[in-house]
Amino acid sequence: MQEMDILLRFMPNETDEEKELAKGFIQLAKVINKLDIDSREKTIAMERLESSYMWAKKGILYTFGEKEGDDEEITYGLV
Repeated sequence: MQEMDILLRFMPNETDEEKELAKGFIQLAKVINKLDIDSREKTIAMERLESSYMWAKKGILYTFGEKEGDDEEITYGLV
């Protein structure tokens, strides 16, 4: 996998928290890319890392994106 592919998979948005998160995921992806030969396991590892990044970004948006005094409960579509 080329470095540009890794950078495109872990593009941060505009917040400082997301930029820091992206840096960590990019470093980990580069380590995985260097250590493993091209294989099914490497592909799965990168896909899972990308999925983890997506969920971590969502968590940051909910944590840092909320306004002061906004106590709305998250129901995840169960209501």
